[in-house]
Amino acid sequence: MQIYLLVPLHTGDPIWMFSLQRDAVQVIAPSESEARLRASLRYGRRRTREGAVAPRDPWLDSKWVYAHVVERTDPAMPVLTWEPPAPAEPSRSGTLPSLLQRPDKPRDGHPRG
Repeated sequence: MQIYLLVPLHTGDPIWMFSLQRDAVQVIAPSESEARLRASLRYGRRRTREGAVAPRDPWLDSKWVYAHVVERTDPAMPVLTWEPPAPAEPSRSGTLPSLLQRPDKPRDGHPRG
C-alpha cells in the first residue's frame, strides 16, 4: 500500500459542483487508480440538488486532480483507506450456501416450479 496525495486543480470550474470535497485528500491504496476511485466514491456526486447530472467525475481525471505518492500522512488532511473485500468464509458443512447453488437445483429441500 502507498499513500497518495490527491490535489484538486481548477476548483473554480463548474465540474467541482459534483464533488463534496475541493481540498487535497490523502488516500492509502495499492495504486493511483484505486486511490482515485476511493476518493470518487467518498466525495463524488452524480447529480446536484437542482438535478444537474455530472458529465464526468473530476476525481477520476488527471486534468482535474493531480496525484502523487507521499512518504507519510499529514494529520491536517483527511485520510481515506482502501478496504479490500473480506475473503468469503467457507460454510461449516463445506458446501455452498443455498443462495449460491445452481438455480436448477432445489434449494433447502423446496422444489422449484
